Amino acid sequence: RESASAYGVNCSPSAIAAAPNADEGIDWGLALIFALLESGQSDQARQEMAALKRAVPRTRYDAPSRQTRYNGDYQKVMLTDAVLQAYLDNTREAWKKLDALLAEAPFNTELRNNRGSLALMRGWPRQAAGIFARVKVDEPQAYEASSGLASAAMDTYEFDQARQQLDYLDSVRPGWRTLTTLQDRWYWETRPELVVEVGKDLSGARGAGEQNAWDSQSRLYSSPYGHWRVFAQHNLATAHYSDEGKARYEAGGLGAQYRDSNGVGEFGLLAALDGSRRGGGFAGYTWTPDDHWSLGFRHEENSSDVPLKGRLDDLHGRRSSLALGYRVSDYRSFNLDAAVSSLSDGNLRKTLGTGWTERWYSGPVY
Repeated sequence: RESASAYGVNCSPSAIAAAPNADEGIDWGLALIFALLESGQSDQARQEMAALKRAVPRTRYDAPSRQTRYNGDYQKVMLTDAVLQAYLDNTREAWKKLDALLAEAPFNTELRNNRGSLALMRGWPRQAAGIFARVKVDEPQAYEASSGLASAAMDTYEFDQARQQLDYLDSVRPGWRTLTTLQDRWYWETRPELVVEVGKDLSGARGAGEQNAWDSQSRLYSSPYGHWRVFAQHNLATAHYSDEGKARYEAGGLGAQYRDSNGVGEFGLLAALDGSRRGGGFAGYTWTPDDHWSLGFRHEENSSDVPLKGRLDDLHGRRSSLALGYRVSDYRSFNLDAAVSSLSDGNLRKTLGTGWTERWYSGPVY
């Protein structure tokens, strides 16, 4: 059985050739581009897009008025080109193309909705929410803007706001495919969540005689209640040292986490499960005032960051850290991290680190 995308690829060229007028031919050409994209033929989709852009001029002559007028089909083709770039994960180029179109038609609802959707793709939910909110002021019945507001609300942990938008859409447009997708997302976002992180040291001792070193952290979150959710946490680190034997750190406990559009905070208490009879705790908050800046602080008592071998001699300590981040876009981000660890043997460890993340290449997003 032939898939829908493959069927579109096979049928569109003949439909374009048989199209009775230019507008219908353009529509079939756009359908062919998306069929190629969905079937994984991104290079061919780019080629068809380039050919269509060459065939559709920005202006055209209007015979009845004998004047050169703006070609509405040009905007349709260029918008599709921007959407194609977004699907190909070239979001920076897509943003530039939408900027150019909005400069000529700043109040076009379709262009504004697409700009909001692209802002969501780029990880800017607050900017997207502002775009969609302004669209709703101008057009209260703009369903695409309501769906965008629901997505932005979930991205910023405002699940009650998202539920309101989804209930509204369900009352005016039940069965809409976009709505169904968002409802499924809301369902899973508000379910219990299990997160397991596991690491293994592959460095091969580095002179310390360390073998078979593992560490893990597991968390089981409850369903959220408003902005809150509680969790159970388990920490485990183990390694074997040729000179002193096996070292092990294990702790478990409970905590609570608060999430909203301004940031994420959490605190918890841990009990020793490795026989050391030494508990611990932690508290921290990361403030995100906008889509670019973040500032976080965290403090840990009986920190898991204490050198594992030192726990053989009952070494323990506390750790405080500060993290500053600036996310320019989905292509570039910077971070600055500082931490101080005070250990029970009198050592004071200070660390300072910085990072620069650059995205050079990524593939299509379907």
